[in-house]
Amino acid sequence: MPKLQRFDLSRFPESSHTNLVNSFQVELSREWGFFTVFHPRYALLFGYVFRRVEFPWLNVWESNCEHLQVRGMEFSNTPHHGTMRTLISLREVWGVPAYEWLDARSTVAKQFVAFLHPVPSDFGGTADIRVLEEVLQVAERSTSRTFQVPI
Repeated sequence: MPKLQRFDLSRFPESSHTNLVNSFQVELSREWGFFTVFHPRYALLFGYVFRRVEFPWLNVWESNCEHLQVRGMEFSNTPHHGTMRTLISLREVWGVPAYEWLDARSTVAKQFVAFLHPVPSDFGGTADIRVLEEVLQVAERSTSRTFQVPI
């Protein structure tokens, strides 16, 4: 049996790798999913908040090699990428649809929030985000601090 390895995806890894993709399902108990990125030098928190029923998946892709250091995070209605044949061959993963069909001449409306907000330079990471009436309440992971982000 191969040895299992643990990876901390909260930080960009220093090890060399290419085309790494990790897909995550937003917790079924949540109405809203989210992801954030913190830049300590600028003390800024960037994030997206989205409805889980509209975007049940979070995909994180990255490469770290000599000529390319990149990480992308996207909320999506599919946990994987590929050709249309690949996408529709797997109807669902863990009971959650793996794609969404939109008929010709149809429309769909979805909503999400993107934000950029100053936080202390010692910010310890996002534990949770609650969507309130006119603000996002961001709870810090390593302390009991919360921050209000107007929406």
